[in-house]
Amino acid sequence: MNVYCPDAFPSRAPRSFAVAKTYDGGELRSPADDFTITSLNWVYSYSRRLKELMVNLSPISHALPALPALLRLSMPYLEDLAVEVETEEMVQGWVPIELALSSQALFPSLQNLVFRGVRPQISPPILANLRSLVLENREGLPLPLSAGDVLNCLRSLHNIEELTIRNYLCPSGMHQRVNGDPYELTYLREVDIEEHPSTIALILSYFVVRVGAHIQLSCSRTYRSPNPTCADLFTMIPQDRRCLPILREIATVNVLCTTETCTISARTRYDGSITLEADTAALGDPQDTSLCPQLFQELVQSFGKLFPGAPVTELSFLGSIDVISQSTWVAVLDQYTAVRYIGVRDPQNRSSGIRLVEALTSVSPTTGRALCHDLAHLNLNSATDSTDILERLCQCFEWRPWHDAWMVIDHIHVWLMVPKSWPSSATAHYRKELARFAEDCELTVVEIV
Repeated sequence: MNVYCPDAFPSRAPRSFAVAKTYDGGELRSPADDFTITSLNWVYSYSRRLKELMVNLSPISHALPALPALLRLSMPYLEDLAVEVETEEMVQGWVPIELALSSQALFPSLQNLVFRGVRPQISPPILANLRSLVLENREGLPLPLSAGDVLNCLRSLHNIEELTIRNYLCPSGMHQRVNGDPYELTYLREVDIEEHPSTIALILSYFVVRVGAHIQLSCSRTYRSPNPTCADLFTMIPQDRRCLPILREIATVNVLCTTETCTISARTRYDGSITLEADTAALGDPQDTSLCPQLFQELVQSFGKLFPGAPVTELSFLGSIDVISQSTWVAVLDQYTAVRYIGVRDPQNRSSGIRLVEALTSVSPTTGRALCHDLAHLNLNSATDSTDILERLCQCFEWRPWHDAWMVIDHIHVWLMVPKSWPSSATAHYRKELARFAEDCELTVVEIV
């Protein structure tokens, strides 16, 4: 059983309940109404038979004081434990409860642990056995742990496979230096951290995450900048790049910037992945025509610093494409001479992509050949009121074979947003022209209503 609950901290009134399964397949549940300390009596009675246990309490529950004593019971077969104290808003005078798992002898089989809305104290022997650990808190609630709390945990997670930390740590005091080399967490395959960017970097600096892992790093909205920048994303990466060897093995990169989020996501050829994400809702009015494009321009100009020398073969960009100059496209694409796929789209349907096409009609400063000379797939979403972009595409693919690029590539897909006045004859003409340059050519024209 994976005790991580997607329903955690749901948007409803706080409720209290406890559910459990025994090692012989029995299921137990606390009374639905009038949840009090006596509602947990069955846990005491069945503690030595429990395999899975979830306790969810509101911060004003009468059963809350019983939790520390409950975790001092012997539960020799317990594999999955989830303890959640949830609230929709601040409760007057509420002080987060401290829960201790101090003796491994009481929980010799514990593998999956979830603490939400509580302050944990977990002994190293218990941590060493864990396969999954979730430490999570609702944004804006006063539950920050100190640096020492989390770093002590990290030193003991020798067998961890899934690690989730969200809104749990205080950024002040998280400026410790890591002494010695980072150690490898051999089994770690899922990492999900949502904290202050510098806090994320410190956490990651303690260990090496294997190349095949899936890593999700998010700047917590609790600490978000009023004007997000690339620094919010790049600060998440530890200075010691040995901690994230995946950065050297990236094959696919997606750069995205909308009025809701800015993201750099990347994958390896071995199914490993890393995503850096920051909320852009702080940018204000979704109709603003300058802030989001500026941030997208920053991302495109800078993302290559994350993956220097990586064998990147696929690049996708989603944002205000036309704010990127031809020279910037050349500088960015020239870092990855083995690129075979390029995809671009403007979610606002305001960009034609013509500057990218002009860049692809350029010689690489590095190789002296056509930029991205191995390009085999081009996916272009364009908004235009003229045939200029299609004419430039044809000129581009006429020019490229003369500069050591493929004469016929595998795939060209152009999705064109056009006004109602667009002549249907132009669609037929350019569909035929572009088909000369690709084994598979698609030209889709959609009228803007």
